[in-house]
Amino acid sequence: MQIDIRRLCDEMNPISRCHLEQRVSSALARFAPYILHVTVCLEDAGHLGPGGATHCHIAVAVTGSGHVTADVIDFRMMTAIDRALDHITPMLARDFGHPVAPVVAVPMPARLASCAVFHRRAR
Repeated sequence: MQIDIRRLCDEMNPISRCHLEQRVSSALARFAPYILHVTVCLEDAGHLGPGGATHCHIAVAVTGSGHVTADVIDFRMMTAIDRALDHITPMLARDFGHPVAPVVAVPMPARLASCAVFHRRAR
């Protein structure tokens, strides 16, 4: 299943494009039945990430009990991504058929945020 939330994020200038794609990982199913990866265009936000990256990725985990957590890879974007996830939360509740707790964005340590690989799986 793919969810296009571009329309929801249009009002959130300077971030105008954000795609949410569901990834279901059987290995992580008992911890987080729904594994989502959100890609945010950093160029739309007026700056590039470490190493000149044009996009940042965050992993969103929706647990069976309805709790949602997110790892923010580019910690400078935490506030903007928090706002994006606030828009996503009601959609998750509708699409997954159960109440979803408010999203909590967790900044990653700077040493990880500055590494070359911009991808991290939810735990």
